[in-house]
Amino acid sequence: MPKTAIPAAGEAMPKQDPLDIQTWEIVCEMEKPIWTIHDLLTATGLIAPELEGDDAVGALQRIVFLAQDAWKAAEEMRGQLFHLNHPRREEFAKERAQ
Repeated sequence: MPKTAIPAAGEAMPKQDPLDIQTWEIVCEMEKPIWTIHDLLTATGLIAPELEGDDAVGALQRIVFLAQDAWKAAEEMRGQLFHLNHPRREEFAKERAQ
C-alpha cells in the first residue's frame, strides 16, 4: 500500500488501490473463521478429558494442543496483516509511538 498523507478534517480519504482494498477486506474477513477454529478447539479440549481410554484422550489432547499453537500463529499473522494493510495505519502508528 503506498504511503498517503492523512487528510485534514472534512477532506476525503485519498483514493486507494483496489488491490489494497481487497487485501484489507480479506484480512478483516479472516477474523471470524479464525476465531471459530479457536472456539471449536476450546470445546474439544474441554470434552477430551471426559472420553474413555487414556490413549484416545492423550491423542485428542495432543491434537488440540498442536492445533491451538497453529491457531495462535495464524491469529498473530492476521494481526500483523491487519495493521500493515489498515487504511489509516500511519495515523495509528503515530498514536502507538506516543
